Amino acid sequence: MQSGSTEDKRPMATDEAPDFEIADTAARHIAENGRRLYIWSQPLGGSFVTTKTSSDEPQLDDTTFTRYDPEGLEVFVDEMIPAPAKWVLWYQRFPRRHIRADGSSGYPGSSAGTA
Repeated sequence: MQSGSTEDKRPMATDEAPDFEIADTAARHIAENGRRLYIWSQPLGGSFVTTKTSSDEPQLDDTTFTRYDPEGLEVFVDEMIPAPAKWVLWYQRFPRRHIRADGSSGYPGSSAGTA
């Protein structure tokens, strides 16, 4: 755990650490930007939530992250996100260059399915 309370309040889908499928372009982008990636959720209103990513630690109140070390990278995931069996990370160029993260179905062309 990165910060905040050590009390475990996570809605866990599994007790094991998730697998990571990281596209080569995503791994390269993360490595070139400090080798760290933060993943957190952001409410959009109603029951809609989006997943956000950044190489900089977000300034969020009451957010605790779990650290994973896939492929020599550091990935910090908001503990309030239910842990999937696998996270799929890929690089997206438009509308801005950033990493996309999906813990459910993956990106088009991945072994996890289509988005």
